[in-house]
Parts: sequence; C-alpha cells; structure tokens
Amino acid sequence: MQGAISGNVDFDGSKAVTINTTQSNIAIVTGTITVYSSDTKQGSGNINYPTGYTRDNCIPLSIGMQVNGAYRFGGNMMGTTYAELNASVISVLVDSWNGSGMATGNYPVKVILMKVS
Repeated sequence: MQGAISGNVDFDGSKAVTINTTQSNIAIVTGTITVYSSDTKQGSGNINYPTGYTRDNCIPLSIGMQVNGAYRFGGNMMGTTYAELNASVISVLVDSWNGSGMATGNYPVKVILMKVS
C-alpha cells in the first residue's frame, strides 16, 4: 500500500492477516487564540506548520477552539473562525464568536490539516 495510507504485513497464505494502516496526509496542530475583545469576541493566534507541511501543499479541514472545557468545531457555534495559511505560520482568527462563555483571554485551538500535494 502506498499513497495517503501506508501499511504492510507478511503473508504466506497459512492464516488470515490484519493490515494496520497509517494515514500520512493528515496532521493535527495545536496552539492558542488570544481573545482581545469580550464585546466583539475577536481574537487571533499563530501556529507553526508541522514538519513537511506548507501553505502550498495543505488545506485546513477543520478548526476547533476550547471554550468552557469542550472543543467546539465548525458550524454556528464557531461564528466566523478561520485559518489563514501564511508563508511561515498558520494564523487562526476568530471574529464574532456565536457561543456563550467567551471572555478575553487565551483559548486552546486545534487545526486539522490535510496534505494535498
């Protein structure tokens, strides 16, 4: 097997086998968003690319931010939250969070990247 997944197994035909695979084109990176306005609920933060990923070979699949102890991914709860792939870092920005419980401060964030070339 090769490509987006990889794995191998020794097979001699004498018994059933299991092939464990590894997906090599997905990365999860973590960082922090600093919310600087509790009124407009705006904030930003930067995350370094994982090894082998650049703005030219990956896309963000999802962004999650931890608020009140739980990660919130996408949909209406995230308001306008997006990742911008810059030359040297991934910039994560939040404008107008729709959920409750967000005050100024630092919030953990996860970005799921998929390598496309």
